[in-house]
Amino acid sequence: MIESEPRTGRSPWWMSASLATAGLYNLGWAAWIVSSPIASWELTKLRLPLAPELWRTAGTVIGLFGVALLLAARQPLRYWRIVVAGLAAKLAGVTGFAVLAMRGLAPWSLGWIVMVNDVIWWVPFGLILRTAFRDLSRSRTLL
Repeated sequence: MIESEPRTGRSPWWMSASLATAGLYNLGWAAWIVSSPIASWELTKLRLPLAPELWRTAGTVIGLFGVALLLAARQPLRYWRIVVAGLAAKLAGVTGFAVLAMRGLAPWSLGWIVMVNDVIWWVPFGLILRTAFRDLSRSRTLL
């Protein structure tokens, strides 16, 4: 039998709490970006975007990730694929910021936003995935 889900038992409480917190945070951030896209640019003191609608679109994607993380919070080990996508997005956010900052297109002082939006989630997401992958390998299942 080929399975792609780790154990279906209860995961530690902190896994669900981490994913639920990340999901709610993403939904809050998304709501702010969608409802007032210019305000977030004014906070950062960056040059205003030519098309705030594109920033609203980014907010929508962030909100969708928030919903997905809330769903994964119900059974973190079962829905490890959502956690992989979440971690990939958080890694991409930091990478994108670093590239822009190195090119002088974003000030390094905005790193605090990247820390709150992305970096703080690396450890809990990584630990959830480590546990899920360990369970997968123990049960000798295929991805």
